[in-house]
Amino acid sequence: MEQILHFIVYPPIQRDRARDGYRNAVGAWKGTTPKRSQFHIYLPATEPHTHLCYSTLSARVNGYPTPTLGNWGYRGKIDGKSVKIIGFSDWLNGLDNTHDDDLVLLIDAYDIWFQLRPEVMINRYYDMIDAANSRARKRYKNVPELRNVETKVIFSAQKEWWPYEPWDPPTYVVPYSTLPSDFYGPDTDTVGIGEATWQKIRARWLNSGTIIGPVKDLRDIFARARKLLMDPKAKYPGMDQQVVAQIFGEQEYVREAKLASHPTIPQRLGFWWPEGEPPRVSVPDFHRTVYNLSATARYEYGMSLDYTGLLAPPTVSAEDDAVWLRHNDTSTFLGADVLGLPADHSHYPPSTRTHLAQDILRSRPPFADVRKQKSSSSRSSSSDRDSDSKSLHWMTVPLFTNLYSGIVPTMIHQNTHRYKGRLRDDTWNQMWFYPYARDLFTAAVTAPDEPVAVTRRGGETREWWSAYPEKGGVKTAEGLWVPWSRICNTTLFDFHDGQGEWISPQKGG
Repeated sequence: MEQILHFIVYPPIQRDRARDGYRNAVGAWKGTTPKRSQFHIYLPATEPHTHLCYSTLSARVNGYPTPTLGNWGYRGKIDGKSVKIIGFSDWLNGLDNTHDDDLVLLIDAYDIWFQLRPEVMINRYYDMIDAANSRARKRYKNVPELRNVETKVIFSAQKEWWPYEPWDPPTYVVPYSTLPSDFYGPDTDTVGIGEATWQKIRARWLNSGTIIGPVKDLRDIFARARKLLMDPKAKYPGMDQQVVAQIFGEQEYVREAKLASHPTIPQRLGFWWPEGEPPRVSVPDFHRTVYNLSATARYEYGMSLDYTGLLAPPTVSAEDDAVWLRHNDTSTFLGADVLGLPADHSHYPPSTRTHLAQDILRSRPPFADVRKQKSSSSRSSSSDRDSDSKSLHWMTVPLFTNLYSGIVPTMIHQNTHRYKGRLRDDTWNQMWFYPYARDLFTAAVTAPDEPVAVTRRGGETREWWSAYPEKGGVKTAEGLWVPWSRICNTTLFDFHDGQGEWISPQKGG
């Protein structure tokens, strides 16, 4: 792989959120009238599975809205990854324009776990939007038609260019990672061998497992994805990632071609390019048939990637990057043996683990919503658990942490191939809420209706609400309520705490 030589790091824009937080844990900022929007979680899932329970349980105990299940019960002939695009597009089209500014989080249903609060996720999304817009303004300032491009939708980034090849535009034309060029030391961006092939590569390529953005922008992207998928001449063997990466590649191809066609005088002489990096395509490339691009078609969709892993970095080819840490004692790597981390930890920079991010520390504490649950049959008394939980906060609970950057992502994308995928089950007990899952889940289900998050941006306060009042289960895209008894099996129902099956305190749940 060609060593990436030119980069500029754009750290997420840090704005003063000293007033961030809830009034009485939730509510509006004093002296303002908040706007109200919905925050949706969409899970493409066709059938029950313990791993689906992991995702939905982790969402509920962290305070996220009741999810929507797409394609639930589907038994048709269309490939599952194609159904993901069609089902999501149908659901988006079913939302009227009053929902255009709602925020939607689309995630893989069976291998993503939540670990931080919704307000952290939403604020990080906006920070990444600001950072991406800042990069675009600098890079394309001399291209009139690109001066006002805006990022609206963020996808996760992965280390592999799969499912494309190195010579395909979605591989070579997309932006380089914003991480430092020495992120993994002197071997950064060098290809290894065997299982370590991609370990030292900075994430650069689109992963469709996590997508977040407004309804109206996602509707446009997935309308385009659906059109590509249904094109009889296209070669998309049922891969949603291949289709969406194609759209991102087209966007970046056109942007870079326009940049190449607007050089300044110094650039004509080869002295300087924005970000120290020349266009990733040349002007003649634009007229080639690489993409069969049309002069009148739309290719700009406001797409960008989460290069630093703030949302849900994939663990595939990144198995040695992260581990669970208690940030009041970062010398102890929790779960390192199960993850298969190297025994020698000296190559991990300790300076990255000295501070927990302020957005996490300012968010609701891990046990803010707990109602005391009394149970005489618990393996430890309820009073013991309550006492333990009161002494725990974000600094003292185990959090999945990148050992090179110190970043604690809002979610964990457990799509690793190591140990044939068994890590999803083998590391579930490392999640911060695991010992208290029953109490936390029951507390979340019985909590009063309130915003899942309140954010402040550009002087505007916005409350983010769940689309559904029901809790303790999920809603299908068709509006049917699915209780826990139908999405989970008894392996998860007992929460591994010896207290037996969880019974919903709500009628019909």
